This record gives sequence, structure tokens and C-alpha cells, in this order.
Amino acid sequence: ADLRRHLLSRLRVSVTMPECLEVVTAIRRLNSIDLETKKSLERTHEAMEYQLCVDFLEARDVWLDSRSGRSSLVQDEPLLDAIERYRTRVFEVATQFNAIFRAQASSKSESAQQLLALWMTRRVQSFLKLLKTELAEDAASIRDALEASIFFASSMGRLGADFTALLPR
Repeated sequence: ADLRRHLLSRLRVSVTMPECLEVVTAIRRLNSIDLETKKSLERTHEAMEYQLCVDFLEARDVWLDSRSGRSSLVQDEPLLDAIERYRTRVFEVATQFNAIFRAQASSKSESAQQLLALWMTRRVQSFLKLLKTELAEDAASIRDALEASIFFASSMGRLGADFTALLPR
């Protein structure tokens, strides 16, 4: 349990794709050791894999929020920089998730994709709330923020999560 917690804590900071793979592989090895003591292997394995997906997204959320939480960004960087950072990080987490968990077969992959879709929906809603609260009053700032947001929304389309229609008009 301590080793699993330590491995998950490594996902709560900035990590590269190879590091993510290393951590997930180590956790899967721990899961396989646990499976040796269980009777219903297939069902237990699916539950462990699903829990790993949840743990992965929760840990990456901690990293995502660590430097992109609005309370720290409002004073430290302009809204356009915050939008770009948020876009980059959300895209990175979703790409890491797909690379690690999507390679699995059928039903396991389906539940992982549903989990990713829920995570993306929550992240988009969080972004839209941020946008509404931090948008300046002048037309130039609104235009720039809208352009950056449209780019963010359409780039999420590559992952099946284009939210352009949800942007404030």
C-alpha cells in the first residue's frame, strides 16, 4: 500500500510520458502480485485496472491544479497565458491517459474511455467557469481570450472533446 501511494505521488508532479508508463507499469506489477491471492482473477483484474485509471486521473488532477489553479494565476500571469497552460496540461494528461490505457482490449478500454470522457467534461466545465470569472471588460481582451479558448476547444477535438459550442458568445 505504501509503495502504491508513493508511485501515485510521482504522478502528482510534472512527469514525461516514459515516467508515466514506468509508474503505471510498476502499479500493474503490484496489482498482479495481489491477483495471485485472489480467486476471481478476471473480474478482480478489471476492477484493479479501473481503479488504476481513476487513481491516474486523480493524481494528474493534483498536478494540473497545482500550478493552474486560478487563485495563484490571477496575480501571477495574464489570462491568455493561463488559458494556454491549462490547454497544454489538459491535452497532455488526456494524451498520456490514452497512450497508457487505450491500448487494452474492448470492454476495459470502453470503461477507460468513459472515465476519460467524464474527466474531460469536468475539466471543460472548470475551464468555462474560470473563463467567465476572469474575463476582462474591454473588447480586445475578450476577443483575445475567445480566440485562445476557441483554439483550446478545437484542439481538444483531436481527443473527441471539442467544446467550441459551449464557449460564451
